[in-house]
Amino acid sequence: MTYNHFDHEQQIMKCWQIIDQLDTVNEGILEHNWSSDQVSNALIGLKEIYQLEFDKLFLQFEESIKPNADQ
Repeated sequence: MTYNHFDHEQQIMKCWQIIDQLDTVNEGILEHNWSSDQVSNALIGLKEIYQLEFDKLFLQFEESIKPNADQ
Protein backbone atom coordinates (compact mmCIF):
# COMPACT_ATOMS: atom_id res chain seq x y z
CA MET A 1 0.00 0.00 0.00
CA THR A 2 1.17 3.51 -0.71
CA TYR A 3 0.95 6.07 2.06
CA ASN A 4 1.12 9.81 1.63
CA HIS A 5 2.23 12.47 4.08
CA PHE A 6 -1.35 12.99 5.25
CA ASP A 7 -1.66 9.29 6.18
CA HIS A 8 1.61 9.47 8.05
CA GLU A 9 0.57 12.60 9.93
CA GLN A 10 -2.76 11.04 10.90
CA GLN A 11 -1.04 7.96 12.28
CA ILE A 12 1.34 10.11 14.33
CA MET A 13 -1.63 12.01 15.77
CA LYS A 14 -3.36 8.71 16.55
CA CYS A 15 -0.32 7.55 18.52
CA TRP A 16 -0.39 10.72 20.61
CA GLN A 17 -3.82 9.67 21.93
CA ILE A 18 -1.96 7.59 24.48
CA ILE A 19 -1.57 10.75 26.58
CA ASP A 20 -5.34 11.13 26.93
CA GLN A 21 -5.77 7.44 27.61
CA LEU A 22 -3.14 7.50 30.35
CA ASP A 23 -5.03 10.42 31.89
CA THR A 24 -8.14 8.20 31.88
CA VAL A 25 -6.24 5.41 33.66
CA ASN A 26 -5.00 7.95 36.19
CA GLU A 27 -8.59 9.08 36.74
CA GLY A 28 -9.57 5.46 37.34
CA ILE A 29 -6.89 5.20 39.99
CA LEU A 30 -7.46 8.50 41.77
CA GLU A 31 -11.21 9.05 41.42
CA HIS A 32 -12.64 5.56 41.10
CA ASN A 33 -10.24 3.62 43.33
CA TRP A 34 -9.32 1.06 40.69
CA SER A 35 -7.73 -2.06 42.08
CA SER A 36 -4.21 -3.03 41.07
CA ASP A 37 -5.75 -5.68 38.79
CA GLN A 38 -7.88 -3.06 37.02
CA VAL A 39 -4.88 -0.78 36.56
CA SER A 40 -2.75 -3.66 35.32
CA ASN A 41 -5.42 -4.78 32.84
CA ALA A 42 -5.85 -1.25 31.51
CA LEU A 43 -2.09 -0.83 31.05
CA ILE A 44 -1.71 -4.22 29.37
CA GLY A 45 -4.52 -3.29 26.99
CA LEU A 46 -2.92 0.06 26.18
CA LYS A 47 0.41 -1.65 25.63
CA GLU A 48 -1.11 -4.05 23.09
CA ILE A 49 -3.04 -1.31 21.29
CA TYR A 50 -0.04 0.97 21.05
CA GLN A 51 2.27 -1.80 19.92
CA LEU A 52 -0.05 -2.15 16.92
CA GLU A 53 -0.34 1.62 16.42
CA PHE A 54 3.42 2.17 16.50
CA ASP A 55 4.02 -0.84 14.23
CA LYS A 56 1.59 0.68 11.73
CA LEU A 57 3.30 4.06 12.04
CA PHE A 58 6.70 2.54 11.37
CA LEU A 59 5.34 0.59 8.38
CA GLN A 60 3.96 3.81 6.95
CA PHE A 61 7.29 5.52 7.55
CA GLU A 62 9.18 2.73 5.79
CA GLU A 63 6.78 2.85 2.85
CA SER A 64 7.08 6.63 2.60
CA ILE A 65 10.90 6.59 2.34
CA LYS A 66 11.11 3.84 -0.25
CA PRO A 67 12.54 4.98 -3.57
CA ASN A 68 9.76 6.18 -5.87
CA ALA A 69 7.24 6.22 -3.01
CA ASP A 70 5.76 9.52 -4.18
CA GLN A 71 5.63 8.64 -7.85
